Amino acid sequence: MQNYSLFLNSQTSCLGRKEENLLRIRLVETNDPIEVFPNSLKRLVPDYLKHLELEGFGIPEIITFAPNEHQELSTSQRLFLRRLQDVTLQRLDPNEKLEIYVQDLVDLIIKESKLDDGGVKLYSRFSRLALHLRSVVYTIFSDREGKRRSGEIVWLLQHGKHRIDTRYKQGDIHMVGSLIAACQENIAKHQGVLNPRVLYGIKVVGEEFFVYSVNFREEYMRQLSEETPSVDDLVAFKYPCSTGLRISKREERKKLLCILYTLRECSLSNTHL
Repeated sequence: MQNYSLFLNSQTSCLGRKEENLLRIRLVETNDPIEVFPNSLKRLVPDYLKHLELEGFGIPEIITFAPNEHQELSTSQRLFLRRLQDVTLQRLDPNEKLEIYVQDLVDLIIKESKLDDGGVKLYSRFSRLALHLRSVVYTIFSDREGKRRSGEIVWLLQHGKHRIDTRYKQGDIHMVGSLIAACQENIAKHQGVLNPRVLYGIKVVGEEFFVYSVNFREEYMRQLSEETPSVDDLVAFKYPCSTGLRISKREERKKLLCILYTLRECSLSNTHL
């Protein structure tokens, strides 16, 4: 059995067209988040995230933000704005090719959105998963995997560390491939039982956020280990289509906070999994 390592958070080898064809991935890009969260999308920012709405802060205010001039803000608000300022200013620098401040921003957002509450309900960590495809095993690394208290993986997060990302389809195939690997791990944990059925992904490119969902079926997962070609497509939804939700923009920040709230609720709810 062959084994390949795919470093999703570096510039090394990656899943490409061959693997996409074997996995029969059909990516559906949409500008309607209800496609990613059918019957589950939250339209209001929850109380625990309202402090990050910061309606008085758009791109100009973020760029010029000085913490000592805003004593009315809480410590978490000032830290959030500083993290966002670092990423925004770096993106404006045409000579800077590396996304070196994204991880700091992502870690803060995961904590504030309670996608990691220390393991009380959800816990996140660096991710290394095995994707089994016929006789080949791909080792896939992601920046974060989120687990429920019972141990199942429910979401994955990946972000681009390079300004010019040459990975196939800007990492979309990597994202879906890693979700397949997470589903395989969940099935192994439950001794052949597919649980949960729906897994979610977050991709961060600078200050832009994309979200994904895949609803897995038993027949598709079974066919991955067979030598004969799979006959079933795997449908993966991606929102938004081309440009992600920019957390530096007021209205898009509100949408993103609602998305993160929805993701947490779906991750904890058996009804939506």
